[in-house]
Amino acid sequence: MDAGRIVSFAGDKALAEIVSGRAAKNTAAKSQIATLTTALNLFEVNCGRSPTTEEGLNALLVAPDGLKSWAGLISKFIDA
Repeated sequence: MDAGRIVSFAGDKALAEIVSGRAAKNTAAKSQIATLTTALNLFEVNCGRSPTTEEGLNALLVAPDGLKSWAGLISKFIDA
């Protein structure tokens, strides 16, 4: 194999690894978004509303003040 083919092969392999890494990151991001969506849906079903802007996503982990219907299931789901 000549030097040009070796460089080309190495470049192709490096490009394939970069593309594969991006695909893995995309898959991980999609999974995290799905988990967050499920947690928000659980909160809404459990509490009858979505978290307020003031509560933010922290409401998925810690019961907001005055919210008695929060069962803590969301934080258990996220920790899994």
